[in-house]
Amino acid sequence: MAEETPDKIHPLYTGAGDTGSTKDLFLCKIPKSGFLVELFAKMDRLQADIDKAINIIHDFEERQLLEFLQQKLWQTYPMIQDPENKLNHTKTPITDQDLEKLQNYIKSCEKFSSNSFMRFHNEKSIILNDCRISTRDAEISLHRFLESSENQNSEISPIISQFFNRLSSLFFAMALKMEFS
Repeated sequence: MAEETPDKIHPLYTGAGDTGSTKDLFLCKIPKSGFLVELFAKMDRLQADIDKAINIIHDFEERQLLEFLQQKLWQTYPMIQDPENKLNHTKTPITDQDLEKLQNYIKSCEKFSSNSFMRFHNEKSIILNDCRISTRDAEISLHRFLESSENQNSEISPIISQFFNRLSSLFFAMALKMEFS
């Protein structure tokens, strides 16, 4: 795989966050202790967990699904902060068809269904379960943000919440499949 060269060099260190604030998509100063920053940090953790899963899953279809999920997850950032897509960041928003794709995969794993409180034993299952836990953590932060006074966008699509909910179930289904396959 060829290395990608960035179109524009961005500094890795600016010192701007030393005061306890950062900038949002609109370049507005926001507190690092805010719900939006917490949510995006948890979504970043989920992205990192999915990276781990992609690197250990060798099945082509499973890897494609994880890469699809990662792309859709990247689209949730602007869908949350810029639901009207004023900045033209959202190229492939999450759709009902995407949710259906997740649901179909989950249903295909029902044969592996067992107690939802189980211990995973192999590396692939453990990493996919970590993805599930990170998803649930991000989902909680999403709801905290949506319920907070920081949320200036009451028109944020409910599909985002549905996506996180399905994603949690999907990672559990994938972990079960990897555990019992």
